[in-house]
Amino acid sequence: MITLKALELFGFKSFADRTRFEFPAGITVVVGPNGSGKSNVVDAIKWVLGEQSVRSLRAKESTDVIFAGSTARKSLNAAEVSLVFDNSSRELPVEADEVRIMRRVYRSGESEYLINDGISRLRDIREVLSGTGAATDSYSVIEQGRVDALLVASGKERRAVFEEAAGITKFRSRRVEALRRLDRTEQNRQRLADIAGEVASRLETVKAQASRARRWRRMTDRLQAFRFAAAATDLVEVNATLEQLAVTEALAAEQTGAAEAEQAAATSRLESLQQDEQQLEPGLAAARQQLTLARERAAAAEARCDSLRSRRADIEAEAAAAAAGIASTRRQVQAAAAALAATRQEQAAAVSEAEQLTAELSRHEQAAAGSRQDIAAAERELADLRRQLDREMFDHQQAESAAKQRQAEAEAALEEVESCRDELEAAWALVRQTEERMASAEGTIAALQRRGEDLAGRQHRLDITQRQRATEVDQAWQDLAERKARLEASRDRQALLQDLIARHEGLSEATRVLLEQATEIPGILGLPADLIVADGEWAELVDIAIGILGGRLVVDRLAGMLEWHAGWSASEAAAAVQAAGGRVGFLAVDGLDEPPALELNAAGVIGRLDRLVAAALPDSGVTDVSAAAEPAAASGGAEAATDDVGASGRSPLATRLQRCLLGRAWVVDSLQTARRLLPGLPAGLMLLTQSGSWLSSDGGFEIGSTGGGTGLVSRHSELRAVETQHQALEAAVAEATRQVQSRQRQLEECRDEQKRLVARQQELAETIATSRSERDRFERELRGGKTQVEAGQKRLHDAEAAAVAAADAVRCATATRTERQATLATTTQRIDERESSLAAIDRSREQVLEDVERLRRQHAACRERAAALEATLTARQNEERGRQEELAAAIDRGTAITHRLATVDLDRLAAGDQFAESALAAEHASNELAELSSRQAAISTARQEAATRLESARQTMSRCAQTSHAAALQREAAQHQRTRVLERLQDDYGIDPTAALPAPATTDFEGEPIDLPAEREQLDAAIEELRRKLSSIGSVNLEALAEAEALASRLAELEGQLADVTAAKQSVEQLIGRIDEQSRTLLGETIEKVRVEFRELFERLFGGGQADIVLDPEMDLLETTVEIVARPPGKEPRNITLLSGGEKTMTCVALLLAIFRSRPSPFCVLDEVDAALDEANVDRFVGVLRDFLSSTQFIVVTHSKKTMATATTLYGVTMEESGVSKRVAVKFEATGSSAQSKAA
Repeated sequence: MITLKALELFGFKSFADRTRFEFPAGITVVVGPNGSGKSNVVDAIKWVLGEQSVRSLRAKESTDVIFAGSTARKSLNAAEVSLVFDNSSRELPVEADEVRIMRRVYRSGESEYLINDGISRLRDIREVLSGTGAATDSYSVIEQGRVDALLVASGKERRAVFEEAAGITKFRSRRVEALRRLDRTEQNRQRLADIAGEVASRLETVKAQASRARRWRRMTDRLQAFRFAAAATDLVEVNATLEQLAVTEALAAEQTGAAEAEQAAATSRLESLQQDEQQLEPGLAAARQQLTLARERAAAAEARCDSLRSRRADIEAEAAAAAAGIASTRRQVQAAAAALAATRQEQAAAVSEAEQLTAELSRHEQAAAGSRQDIAAAERELADLRRQLDREMFDHQQAESAAKQRQAEAEAALEEVESCRDELEAAWALVRQTEERMASAEGTIAALQRRGEDLAGRQHRLDITQRQRATEVDQAWQDLAERKARLEASRDRQALLQDLIARHEGLSEATRVLLEQATEIPGILGLPADLIVADGEWAELVDIAIGILGGRLVVDRLAGMLEWHAGWSASEAAAAVQAAGGRVGFLAVDGLDEPPALELNAAGVIGRLDRLVAAALPDSGVTDVSAAAEPAAASGGAEAATDDVGASGRSPLATRLQRCLLGRAWVVDSLQTARRLLPGLPAGLMLLTQSGSWLSSDGGFEIGSTGGGTGLVSRHSELRAVETQHQALEAAVAEATRQVQSRQRQLEECRDEQKRLVARQQELAETIATSRSERDRFERELRGGKTQVEAGQKRLHDAEAAAVAAADAVRCATATRTERQATLATTTQRIDERESSLAAIDRSREQVLEDVERLRRQHAACRERAAALEATLTARQNEERGRQEELAAAIDRGTAITHRLATVDLDRLAAGDQFAESALAAEHASNELAELSSRQAAISTARQEAATRLESARQTMSRCAQTSHAAALQREAAQHQRTRVLERLQDDYGIDPTAALPAPATTDFEGEPIDLPAEREQLDAAIEELRRKLSSIGSVNLEALAEAEALASRLAELEGQLADVTAAKQSVEQLIGRIDEQSRTLLGETIEKVRVEFRELFERLFGGGQADIVLDPEMDLLETTVEIVARPPGKEPRNITLLSGGEKTMTCVALLLAIFRSRPSPFCVLDEVDAALDEANVDRFVGVLRDFLSSTQFIVVTHSKKTMATATTLYGVTMEESGVSKRVAVKFEATGSSAQSKAA
């Protein structure tokens, strides 16, 4: 059997120090004055067992259980409570001899549960203790007010105690879990049925497409065979033509030989003249070269002058900008200095205020100390007066008692006289009163009947409301199912996008391989999509802007990547890339050109793309990408992108990449605006519309929509949007779940109200029966009234004589009482005066304490403000130094620009001198060239004569060449025809032109024979007919055949899964049935055992009487209500709510101990349950507790001395220190002759 060994508390409520309560076998009693923290021990046990109601723990919120501090101690930041069980019997499902259950809560609101120092869940703790009677809301903890709550609880709430005793709470929780599984299984079954329906519908569509694809394949195979046959015929004709043309070309070659001899003689003369002319060529060339060089130098010098003039204008503009920057920086330096001075003044004021508050706080603390001494003196004087008042009160009570006794005797005598007279008068008035009461009873009966009709009307309206609530519950369940479906779709889309991003879908295989090994390659940052963060509105435009660059790997430096590439052939990465095949593109950040400094402010311009992307980020408050770009998050190689991340949390490399790639793209509202702005734009700029169309200043042009955003940047953007939507859907599902629970609670409340109406109708019927019974009783009283008259006359005479004697005794006792009362009033007045004085001192002290606390808060706030101003002062000083440095840098830049301007002026003078020298040299070279040209003209005349002879020979050769050329053209045409036939076959069917033409197929893809036409005309007609039919078919899904087979297989698989899920649903339903049957058996047996024990213990505790446990026979045992019927000795059976406080306590004890006897709990906590019992009942109560010591430990919180006397271990809880509970332990020896005491 498991036993409770100890309870450890630290920081729980008033237990500021670590405190341990040992619980040996027997009865452990916890005592202490009111407010000392006794009940906090009970709260700690409830809390560690999983109590969730802060009201039950006498708190407002969960963190109220943490020690809040006292006048001498600070508050703690955490509270923890541990329960230690002896598990040697292994009844708890934990493989350890000792089980420690701990609960800890922090001031931040975080809470945790531990089992043997291992993090657990509340559910785990409940499962461990389930069925032992020690779980939350079981019968093991009975605290103040719980006795009455157990008796007046609803039948369903009372049944839960019996379920815990029967050990079926774990079965009930398993049943709830099984119902949830059943619900999930049904949802899966419906989802599978929907998917199977969609697949079946898709299969029907694909079957039609497959039929058309099959027809297309048959005609395509026939067309291929026909075209092969036609090509074979064409090739035979072409080969014959080529043989004839070869003979013609040979004859033309012989005639060309004779003409060539004549041409040789003419050529010899012409060559001689050419040699003479060639001798002049060097001089001519040299003269021309000198003239050209002189002119080029002059042009270069003039261009140099123009360039220097333009450069000087640029430097002057740069100098003006630098001067403006220096002026702006000086203004910023002045502003920073002013802010620094203001901050220093604020800091000095805060320090002064803190010193003043310190002095004032010291004065108030001294005043508080003086108030404590005054209070102590007043309390001592008040205690003396109260002791005197007690003595005088005793004397006054004795006199008062004697006077009351005499007065009572006199009053009794007078009452006897009056009684006799009243009885006599009542006898005569009895008839009239009885008749009036009978009429009143009849009226009451009629009113009750009308009330019954009203209740029936309310019952009808409540039925209508209940049906409405049921409809609302069904609607809430439907809404929850729809939101869960949307959540599941969002989850699937998120998983798909994550998979596409993880697999780098859309990249070459070589790029993927290199990305996977990017950690071993220095400088790789990832893909542009990993470094550029764009919102969904601009992500697709970003993909268009970067184009093919989106699939390249981003590197930080081009030189570093080239160095790595020089030795990569021997690396594992090179082998993997070569094995994968394909190409890999790189993009070096340091090699990218900055976008041109251009601002488009015309109408219709939305903005530059990089700025729009940065401004659209959720956490961006700027319009420049340099402040909006985020660090790269590329897989495998993105670590390098964060090496240079600054204080703003953004990567400079990512910022530069985004600016260089997107800074050349401007977003406009339409293509008309783009056409208007295009002229005059610098090269390399792109004008984009939000629909995805674009114009480029380089001549590029593309229209159409973006197509849904399948680019890498769009994919990342959509993933972020889907994740945000997923969180919103999760919140919507949670809200729908709360709505379902709310609607169900409203439905349950409506049903409970209906049951209460039925109960009220039953009570009303009983009241009507009671009224009729009273009417009959009035008739009997009328007959007995006349009999009382005669007896009353005789009693009247005797009573008058006794009244005279009693009046004399009253006068003597009254005089004595008056004297004692005056003395008592004087003492009471003195006590009131002292108490008023003490209250005034106490109020004054409280005011001083409040002032002290207020000043402490103000002092702390002032110190915090001074610290904040100190930090601000430091920041302002740093800012001023930064501005001074910027000013110095700007002045240096201005000086450098002045030096550059002087250098340009010197260069302009040198370029002018060079231009004059070049012009003089050009004139001299021109004169020399004219002389040489005249000698060349004479030689040209002789050459013309030789050329005439040569031309005659050439004409002869030309005629022969034309003949040969015509033959060659015909030969080329024939060869071109042959090549065209083969190329068409290659393009259409992949036939190698160098290989032999294959024979036409005789069967199609299904094995059907193909009949070839015998005549060429028939063959051509058949080919045209097949082409016409293929054109009429339209678009054909060639993958429909394979897809139809795959869908058929998928449908069969889904139908199999649907059958499996249906079988699983039936299995879960059978499991629920078995759980219900087993729970019903255990609960019935337990209730029957408890009923027998309850009857026996009730008779023992009350010394007789009867009690029973009543179930509703019309309800299922697992849903039935449990009612308690009790009849104490000498009384009629009555509702348990009509019992006295002591009777209720005893009845509750009898019920709980009956449960303990049927299924013992390892321990039972009783919190002042004996408060309503007198001494006799306490004796019986503790006597019954002793009978259970063999199976249960009792921890009793009490003020009763008799209960204390039964303890084997006695703990006292005191507050030696204000607000801090402390434990004092006393353990009694078996003989009861000695005791040991120790303070914890």
